Amino acid sequence: MKKTKRILSSLMALTLSAAMIGLSPVSAQEDATVGNSASSLAQMPESKDTTQNALDLLEEALQKDPNPDLARERLCEDLGVSTLTDLTYSTPYHYYDFYTQELAVPESGDAYTYWILLYRDGVYCGNLSVTPALGLIQKDLKPYACVETALEQQDDMWFGGAIVDGLPAELVYTGGVIYSLNFGETKTDLVWGQLPHSDYNSGVIIETTTTPAVTTTQEPNLSILGDVNLDGIVDLKDAVLLNKAANGTVALNDAQL
Repeated sequence: MKKTKRILSSLMALTLSAAMIGLSPVSAQEDATVGNSASSLAQMPESKDTTQNALDLLEEALQKDPNPDLARERLCEDLGVSTLTDLTYSTPYHYYDFYTQELAVPESGDAYTYWILLYRDGVYCGNLSVTPALGLIQKDLKPYACVETALEQQDDMWFGGAIVDGLPAELVYTGGVIYSLNFGETKTDLVWGQLPHSDYNSGVIIETTTTPAVTTTQEPNLSILGDVNLDGIVDLKDAVLLNKAANGTVALNDAQL
């Protein structure tokens, strides 16, 4: 009984706090801020990093290798050049998480990845994916038609990836279309801001407007802490009901606790 009263008291305090927050007025400025953040999510972010050039990023990544000179020599061999300056490079593009629409940054917090286009004699001929902080340089020595078209038409491009239908996908957004680079260049029906997405580890699909409904054998727990009357809102009504429960005038079931 004492344990139940302690639980009820804690819930009452939380409910009262939530109810008071819900009653607090929201200023016009705060309301505008919420609206702006929601609308900005669907907008295209800036993709180019103009503060560092590609060779600086490559050199930073090479210096992470135990033998930078050997690593540089191997990279030149892979690229078919005697020195890295034999090629020209695009301004590095930031690499994005296309699902969250944010810069792709691992949990370490500062290991940004950049996508760099390679040019041989002025002709686009391949791509590099570089994560300087981790010393990673991935090479893709073939041009993509969607990138060539974007370059010819001077269209903006966004490079990145997402977990689509349980599998990681390398994506390029340009000309209003998202292309997948995983198994050959493919024009997809994915929509910016509405990507079907699933957790790679659990396979649980997060619903969007572009994914079909998914049925599960276990219903999700959608209860809200402090929502004692189970109306989907935490307000003063819940606080009153909790007070009655604490006084013993009403009894609450397991779903309400």
